[in-house]
Amino acid sequence: MASKNQIEALMSAIKTGDLTTVRQLIEEEGVPIDTQDGNNETALSRAAIAGQCRVADYLIAQGANIDARNSKGNTPLIHAAYYGHLKMAKLLLRRGADATAIGSDGTNPMGPIDWANSGNNPAVAKLIRDFLKNGMAALNDDAPLAEETDIWRKTSDAEVEHVYYRQDGGLRITDIFNFADREHSRHTQDLRTGSMTTVIRNFTELEGTQSLRQAYNTLVTEGGTPGMAHMHYRRILRRRKTP
Repeated sequence: MASKNQIEALMSAIKTGDLTTVRQLIEEEGVPIDTQDGNNETALSRAAIAGQCRVADYLIAQGANIDARNSKGNTPLIHAAYYGHLKMAKLLLRRGADATAIGSDGTNPMGPIDWANSGNNPAVAKLIRDFLKNGMAALNDDAPLAEETDIWRKTSDAEVEHVYYRQDGGLRITDIFNFADREHSRHTQDLRTGSMTTVIRNFTELEGTQSLRQAYNTLVTEGGTPGMAHMHYRRILRRRKTP
């Protein structure tokens, strides 16, 4: 069971989109994925309220209850609808959220569309109506902005994440380069169906590739601390730069 301080730290990290701290609390400190705060909101609900899609995507992948309810019966999708987070609503629907879930304002029963209208968010209300009518086809226009299509970021002292999209195939691909374990994992998500596949490889299969060079450079540039494994690959990359 998580301590009060751990729960507060988790919810605070979710609010600011600090995925590194969220992962540390859940994976290293063992905070349960569906831990509730003092208002009976789960981690995923707090991510939906804050519009933090990366955090929400991680929590769902870790097994968070996508339709978890607070004391009024409201779900993460309802929160996204009320606060007008269109991308969050699309993410939740793709991952299986119940678009017909009925919550409450404390007096009256209200579903996601009702809450979207209550929050003066017609775009979200329309999205959910279209989803109920057309299913996943209603979500296929979710092309990311140009500046979001190829993202490299350090996610821990020894790990780099690369996210990019293949618009032609409707795929989002996330590459994780773990320099501590010398391991690369590729997670490919079909944005139309929500299905996910994962392939894991050792760094030895990537020696000399541009992707490993970029991952190393990103790690160092963003303040990663090279350990022995990092230094090993640093030597490999430098040797291969000069034939």
